Amino acid sequence: MKSETRSSSAHLTGGEGPRRQFVNFSFGKLDREWRRLPREERDEHRREFREVLRHWSQPNTMKILTYCTIGIRGECDFLLWRICYSLDCLQEMAAHLARSPMGGYLT
Repeated sequence: MKSETRSSSAHLTGGEGPRRQFVNFSFGKLDREWRRLPREERDEHRREFREVLRHWSQPNTMKILTYCTIGIRGECDFLLWRICYSLDCLQEMAAHLARSPMGGYLT
């Protein structure tokens, strides 16, 4: 999965001073072998991948926006647009996704 991270300053409500936001765009492409798996197995992989996204998408921690790029871009199938306040959070989530069953099929 290819990834690009940028940072910017952002103000939060509630009287806190500015906090640095990290914005990451991760592009993923599934290996063709994944599409050859039985439908039930692919459905389970999708479910577990969604659970990882739900786990990390927490208010005041990380915002995740997902986009399908199938038919738009040949080099990737989806985009994860992640916004958070910690590089560690981005790295831990990337590791969690890579450990998921679908993660083994991402290039």
